[in-house]
Amino acid sequence: KNINYNKIRKSNVLLEQLIKATKTYDVVVLSDNHKYHLEQVLRRRFNLGIKDFRSLGISCYDITSTEEKGIFWPKNSERALINFCKKHKKRTQNCVFVDNNKANIMAGKSVGMKSVYINKHRSLRGFLRTINH
Repeated sequence: KNINYNKIRKSNVLLEQLIKATKTYDVVVLSDNHKYHLEQVLRRRFNLGIKDFRSLGISCYDITSTEEKGIFWPKNSERALINFCKKHKKRTQNCVFVDNNKANIMAGKSVGMKSVYINKHRSLRGFLRTINH
């Protein structure tokens, strides 16, 4: 309700890098928020929605994918990442977790994921460029 989606800038280059990464990797978008928020962000950033991403080979999940016994776990909890991997039959050791939040990255490292911190010195686009070559 109070989120200003107008600050999100479109990026065709980032979309191209994400699509290219699907040729080698399972690319997944995981949000701590409800799918409504995820949909708004994807539409502003890429002019595509969750279903469009799925058709490109990129799965998108919201906070409900971390649920266990009625509790929804945020990405900064080890439980969230373990639950997510368990539900999607992935081993944490085989995952590369990319995020712009240090607490989330620490949770990823704690469960054995290779974790990459995205910040002003290392962009998602730059990281994808390195793994796509």
